Amino acid sequence: MLNSQNKITEIKTSEFLDDQLAPSAVNISSNNIQIGDRFARTLFLSTLPRYLNTQWFSPVINLDRILDISIYFHPADSGTILKKLRDKLARLQAEAIEEANQGKVRNPILDTAISDIEDLRDTIQQGTDRFFEFGVYVTIYGQSEKDLDETESKIRGIFEAQLIYLKPATFRMKEGFLSTLPLDNDLLNAHSSLNTQPISSVFPFVSYDLTSDSGLLYGINTHNNSLILFDRFSLENYNSVVFGKSGGGKSVKGSEPVLIRRNGQVKLSAIGPLIEKEIAKHGAVQIDEELEGVIDPNLEVWSFDKNLKGSWSKVTVAARKAATNYFYRFTTGSGRTITTTGDHNLVTLKNGQITVSKGSETKAGEWLPLPRHIKPPEQPRKFLNLLEVLKKSNKIYVAGAGPLLQNWRSVLKKTKLDARDCYLYKYCTGRPIPLDYLYKILAKLRISLNDPALGKLKVVSRNQHSYLPMHWPINEPFLKILGYIAAEGTITENVVMISNLDSAVLDDSAKSFRQLGIPYFFGNRGINTADKPFVELIKSMGGKQKAGTKTIAPFVFGAEKSVIAAYLRAYFEGDGGVENASVSASSKSKQLVSELSYLLYYFGIVARIRPIKKKASGWIRKKLYWQLTISGQENLKKFADNINFVSKRKRNLLLQRISRDRNTNVDIIPGLSEIFKEIDRLLPAHSRR
Repeated sequence: MLNSQNKITEIKTSEFLDDQLAPSAVNISSNNIQIGDRFARTLFLSTLPRYLNTQWFSPVINLDRILDISIYFHPADSGTILKKLRDKLARLQAEAIEEANQGKVRNPILDTAISDIEDLRDTIQQGTDRFFEFGVYVTIYGQSEKDLDETESKIRGIFEAQLIYLKPATFRMKEGFLSTLPLDNDLLNAHSSLNTQPISSVFPFVSYDLTSDSGLLYGINTHNNSLILFDRFSLENYNSVVFGKSGGGKSVKGSEPVLIRRNGQVKLSAIGPLIEKEIAKHGAVQIDEELEGVIDPNLEVWSFDKNLKGSWSKVTVAARKAATNYFYRFTTGSGRTITTTGDHNLVTLKNGQITVSKGSETKAGEWLPLPRHIKPPEQPRKFLNLLEVLKKSNKIYVAGAGPLLQNWRSVLKKTKLDARDCYLYKYCTGRPIPLDYLYKILAKLRISLNDPALGKLKVVSRNQHSYLPMHWPINEPFLKILGYIAAEGTITENVVMISNLDSAVLDDSAKSFRQLGIPYFFGNRGINTADKPFVELIKSMGGKQKAGTKTIAPFVFGAEKSVIAAYLRAYFEGDGGVENASVSASSKSKQLVSELSYLLYYFGIVARIRPIKKKASGWIRKKLYWQLTISGQENLKKFADNINFVSKRKRNLLLQRISRDRNTNVDIIPGLSEIFKEIDRLLPAHSRR
């Protein structure tokens, strides 16, 4: 501007802008900070549980409150951490030796701590893991201190349900507030020590725009810079029974599951991979212009005869063809769904007559038959070969291979497999051998995994605290544990956790663990085991599947009826209950619910499946779940006689329901109205009395 002497002077715009942008006042107290007419409070993560589940941070990120979150990662020096781990490991091992000398019972918590430190030390030393100082700060906002208290209580409740505890930054509200500003300035310095794996459960996708923690990254949403993630392979392709006239062929989508029997063993498998495996093994024969496949593949499927009686039928051809442009999806009133081609033949009931029609000609309102019973396998499977089951497991060793290796030592000494060849002399003298190295040796020696000479081997962990026999029994205690895991289990890298506070469930689970010889301990609102071989066994059977993708291990379908009943009993005890005049269970996985209905067929129990909206713990919005319902006095009585519940409370509730009179109008023969009209027209009036 010009002054009276016409000289140019400078306007200090920076001070002017500061005055315009600054709040009217800032008041800092011990437990909040007031900025103008708004209040803010900073909380920091103070205590973490032993295990962190994926999406543990999601409920807070999706909270309908205004808040700022900052997450800081400070890498620690690996050399310093390794020294501290060695010192800590030495103290724990000394404590374990001292307790053993005093004749005390083994402490599972101490053993787990030693095993965890050894694993962490190895991964850090190999460079596959890092250690960090990790800080999480949450600044909440409100119109009053009462609003802050309400929001803080809600956030604390969400975290404390997962055994995660927060503290307010008392007397350090200014530092806390500044630490949550987007300035990358960690003034609060309230940290926890974590390694890469648990940290990965929160970093880097901590935006409410991220709707999934799995799937393929397709790109970025340019409207809000969020990630576009979609797991197209997780779309539900439901189990069902496929109907078609004999020899007509049953062409369904490759992802559809089919119940098969081979050499007396029953298994549920997706039809596409099954046929691909048969073609890879036997080669493909060109059947016609469209079809190629395997003739007489030595398979049986459950099908219907001309009287609609279910039985196992021999498969004459297992073939594949190019997919059509259009598929048809059929859904029954009982909730069963299947996707087929338009040429696929369906057995339908029209006007009381059994007919066969193309899928493209089938209309809504027509009737399809479903089985009421499936015969259990004549030769049920009794054992699992752990050499086959644990092929992809890490950090698993095998004991008892010394005599076998000693017999072949002269051959193996001339063979180069990998860097562990230098330890061969130790493995020959009885040292446990890494499982993946044993596979290489067996492949080199051309020894089958089912060779009787391998029957006495044992699967062990590195410290050999426990072991599993190579031929693991498929018995009731094992299937009970699998049932509880399917219902309420959580599988982490090193622990199997069954979350339930019911004393009957805890006692039954503990009894099953004891019968299997698996060490266990109580904690984290349930019963847990950190036995390395057993955890790897559960993981290898799909135990780490998420809620929406859970399935039943295929071998369960080929087990004895009493063993299958134990699985169902445990599952319904954990995830099911008695509601009104029915037994029901719900799951986020339709695949799991559908497979449960298959197992119920073994006992002649017909169940219905339907979608429901349900709000899970910690979620704001309702999610899609699938409910399996067993109703009708006949079905309920079969359930009570063959399966039932574990707890006395649920048994009594079921007993009350099956004491009622049967409703004989439940089962009907559809499509007979026209026949009865014709009978009525033909018969004289006096004969209708």
